[in-house]
Amino acid sequence: MGFAAAVALLVAEMVVFAVRSDEPEEETPVDDAAVVEYARRMIVDLLSYSPTDTTRVESAIDRLCDDSPDAGSAAGLVEQLRNSGAGSEVRESSIGQIVAHTPDGDRVVSFRIITHVGAFGRPAEKTNHDLVTVRPEPAMCVYRLEMVTR
Repeated sequence: MGFAAAVALLVAEMVVFAVRSDEPEEETPVDDAAVVEYARRMIVDLLSYSPTDTTRVESAIDRLCDDSPDAGSAAGLVEQLRNSGAGSEVRESSIGQIVAHTPDGDRVVSFRIITHVGAFGRPAEKTNHDLVTVRPEPAMCVYRLEMVTR
């Protein structure tokens, strides 16, 4: 093969590569296991605190979507926890499962969480049945939290 033919082949390969890179990449499906784990971490962090350590709660609040209806009520939560003298520790968590998909593509994940809560010198065990709505894209965040204590 002559030099001119080699250069022509190289130019042709560069054109094919350039055209191929302009084609939209095929979208990868959202990994449901990653969504469930993200929701589980959110709930566990939100329910893990002491009056002197609320860092996990603060981390959980940071994972709320900017347009979450829960963002407003979360604003004063950390200060309330610090002033309450209460603590909470997650003892057990179900694996979690996606129970619904919203029309917007969000995933609703259900959990059963058992916490050991201490307030006013009286520790108690609580069971929460929680629903966490996760918006997987463009950046994963929690859109809504529904916590039912029993």
